[in-house]
Amino acid sequence: MAQLASADGTQIGFESIGTVPGLVVLGGGRVTGRVYRDLAWHLADAFTVHLVDRDLRLDDYTLDLVCDDVIAIMAETGATRLFGHSSGGLVALETALRHPVAKVAVFEPAVSIDGGLPSGWLPAFERAVAAGRTLDALAIQAGGLQVAGPGTMPLWLLKALIRLTLTGERRREFVEVLPRVAGEMREVLRLDSSGARYGGVHAETLLLTGERGPGYLREVAAALHAVIPGARLVDLPKLGHDAPRGRGAAQVAHAMRDFLRD
Repeated sequence: MAQLASADGTQIGFESIGTVPGLVVLGGGRVTGRVYRDLAWHLADAFTVHLVDRDLRLDDYTLDLVCDDVIAIMAETGATRLFGHSSGGLVALETALRHPVAKVAVFEPAVSIDGGLPSGWLPAFERAVAAGRTLDALAIQAGGLQVAGPGTMPLWLLKALIRLTLTGERRREFVEVLPRVAGEMREVLRLDSSGARYGGVHAETLLLTGERGPGYLREVAAALHAVIPGARLVDLPKLGHDAPRGRGAAQVAHAMRDFLRD
């Protein structure tokens, strides 16, 4: 695990796996980079994959500062490619608006276009976090953002599924970042726009969606495809929103491997 200082002195942690050229991976939900190790190993024969710990900032979280963090890592490693998942996809696109990036691939980026990103779950989520009801908080977030699978599920069923599937170190990882999620979500909502501003992304861009991902994020990808010059849009069969950090990692890596090459 390497560390370097961002523009404001914040210490940034990242792990590097593989060979040149460099690819910076920005995960969703402010988790540490290690939850994307499977994705990295599927790309490590062709790239040096830099897995960024996105849970760097506590009270000073803004997209401008986080983009500065990414730019610092790019400068340190010489990487010219970005991959972003969910809110990490938003960071990747925002970085590409501010800094020269050769190629950017995103999987269901959490971009709010015309108020389309669900936010009604936030008050209940914050109450659950404040009360220490972590399982409730995880279920409220998953249900509110519709990332648990197709259709809607009652809270009790979401809690049962999370209890069954999110265990051990991975569960601790998600529980630890819960207090920071609401702040990041507010920053995402603050950047709500028509989407036209992303016409300023001049990097080669690959937009990936999962067939089983939330409908509103598939609509976001289609809207970005319409405004980003030369962007490619690929829908991956049988994958849900968490595919890049789950069992779909190999399929996601395969979908972007040729695009990311020189």
